[in-house]
Amino acid sequence: MGDVLARMASRKDLALKRVRRSAEAAARHHSPSRIRTSRALSGAMRFPSGALGDDRALGGVWGVSMVRDEMDLLPLVIAHLEQQGVTGLVVADNGSTDGTRQFLEVYEGPLGLIVVDDSEPRFLQEHKMDLLAQAAVARGAQWIVPFDADEFWYGLGGTLAEVLQRSAPDRPVQSAHVHNAVRTPEGFLVGTGPDPLPKVAFRPHRWAHLAHGNHSVHRPGLIGQDLRVLHFPYRSQEHFLAKIRHGSRALGQNREGAPVGHSWSDLDLLSDEELRAVYADMLMGRGPWYMDWIPRGPMAPLTEFPPATWPLD
Repeated sequence: MGDVLARMASRKDLALKRVRRSAEAAARHHSPSRIRTSRALSGAMRFPSGALGDDRALGGVWGVSMVRDEMDLLPLVIAHLEQQGVTGLVVADNGSTDGTRQFLEVYEGPLGLIVVDDSEPRFLQEHKMDLLAQAAVARGAQWIVPFDADEFWYGLGGTLAEVLQRSAPDRPVQSAHVHNAVRTPEGFLVGTGPDPLPKVAFRPHRWAHLAHGNHSVHRPGLIGQDLRVLHFPYRSQEHFLAKIRHGSRALGQNREGAPVGHSWSDLDLLSDEELRAVYADMLMGRGPWYMDWIPRGPMAPLTEFPPATWPLD
């Protein structure tokens, strides 16, 4: 009898959790601030003609991303997504000057690619990513993978697309443990411990709304744990300095106030010399307590870059 009551209580808790997630997703979808910001972005984000049309021939798994000056890694990330079975990409370029926009323009690989020009300087990531996801849904996307240009996504026990497509129907969200890596003179090292902040992929839903940083998505349903991300946030000392300076400026222009990302503003208070010292510490798996995306746990070398399959576990 006790086991029966325990199962009934568990099912009741699960049902309440589903109702609560549905209510939260609906409230965020219809919030005045979200509607207002989406309208403001409609003029700043220029989609190619027909990108939001009802062309559902492609389907499958689609990645969506915002990029700026990512030529050192973006071609490798896109090639990796090709190998992971992804069908198409929607990528917004925010004023790149290093050839990133030109690379996207002339891409002739197997993925369907929609390139969006983003002239909005504010770091309104969650709102911009929602618009990119809508474009992917209009192309028939069955799963959305919100990726950054410094992330390599993997499925456990198969390619990214295989793992997502066989995900249980009651788990329309898949959480990805993130492992941060750094480049040293001897090669790449990855922290064997996951970062506290995960990333997510999700099935489309009319109420789906990404949280800032792509760490969660507000939509009904349960969450699986079958994905991993290899993350290269800081590829060199100079890249680290530039990312901190630009990120802090972009966050400063966001009047809504991003709920995460404040470590950029904190680090921006440091001098270039102090930031170089922070970068040197990071190569040893250390960093300021307020700093995001530092390697955690013992460091392990990568024998290939990027790895074809998940290199840890």
